[in-house]
Amino acid sequence: MTRGSFLIGFVEKGVLTRAEVAGLPDMINLRIMSNVIYFIGRAIAKEDTLEALTSRADMYASRIDWVNANADKLIKSLTAKMEAKLGKDFK
Repeated sequence: MTRGSFLIGFVEKGVLTRAEVAGLPDMINLRIMSNVIYFIGRAIAKEDTLEALTSRADMYASRIDWVNANADKLIKSLTAKMEAKLGKDFK
């Protein structure tokens, strides 16, 4: 799979507004953070240990760093694909 495969596949079926595209990096980061909260909740409920979270912490931090470092590229790429698909209807 190439780097753009996900975006190409998404744009075939999905439609986003300019505001949604601009918010995508934040939404991705919120999804990552929801995983953190999930594992904290499991530890508080004694369904798991904090090790379940701490073993993943570096991975989550790396993902957030990557999203933040590539946010502009992600937005520009998806904007270009939505503009090509929707033309003047991309608002």
